[in-house]
This record gives sequence, C-alpha cells and structure tokens, in this order.
Amino acid sequence: MAFKIASSPHVSTSLHTNTVMKRVALCLIPGIAVQSYYFGFGTLVQILLAVSVAYLAEAAVMKLRNKNIKATLSDNSALVTACLLAVAIPPLAPGG
Repeated sequence: MAFKIASSPHVSTSLHTNTVMKRVALCLIPGIAVQSYYFGFGTLVQILLAVSVAYLAEAAVMKLRNKNIKATLSDNSALVTACLLAVAIPPLAPGG
C-alpha cells in the first residue's frame, strides 16, 4: 500500500492572516459580552488594557528590529492574542 505524501496545509484558500484574525476577533464578541454581563465592566477594561499593551509592545519590538510596523500591526494577531489573554485572566484578580 502506498501513501501519498503531501505537505500541509492540505486545504488551500486565499484567506490572508488579516482576514482570519478579524473573523476570530468577531467570534470573540459574544463570549466577551457574556463575560462582561456576569463579571462586570472590569472585563472590558482588561481587554482594552491588554490590547493597548500588545500593540505598543509589538510596535516597539518591530521598531527595534527595523521592520515595517504598520504591516505587522495590520495582521491583527496582537488583537486576538491580547483578547484571549484578557479573557483568560479573572477580572477580579488582584493586580500585582
């Protein structure tokens, strides 16, 4: 029996990282709304703070590496990462 060897991804699409990350961010909205309803306004403050820090940190690193800041930030991966991290941290967690 012979197996066909193929490299990933097995499904080829024309979606760019920017589009995928926007869709993921939009899918986070219902969960964030429910979490804000049950745990209060602090969840939204955490998300805003996390997104701000993520964008600033990524811009700083790209500047240090002499890379294109606008192109890197426009893929929205920092947005999704920051939102997921902010949602994972309990809103009533003590600040350090």
